[in-house]
Amino acid sequence: MKRISVTVSLNRTMLQFDEAAYARLEQYLAESASLLEGDPDPQEILNDLEQAVADQCTGRMGPDQAIVTLAQLEPALAEIGAVQVPNGATAPEPSPRDAGRALMIVLKSLFG
Repeated sequence: MKRISVTVSLNRTMLQFDEAAYARLEQYLAESASLLEGDPDPQEILNDLEQAVADQCTGRMGPDQAIVTLAQLEPALAEIGAVQVPNGATAPEPSPRDAGRALMIVLKSLFG
């Protein structure tokens, strides 16, 4: 049995991602969360990023399409860009733990 898609809520917008797109989205959010660790309000920025991803993906989907693919997600993330921090830090290589942590941040913001 193979899972076809993963349903994700991005700042209260529900979208379905294929497995590869979901893995890339987790990585992007983990990198962003890692860079925002010292920020006074990282959740606000993460919410804005989630909304930007949702808007970009929705705009790239065809009228009869239900699942966001990696081919649609990559240009969306490229257009949004990486989180920029004032001191010029770059994103560290995320670990699987970081990806899970970013996902937990998203889930906590949704379900308290």
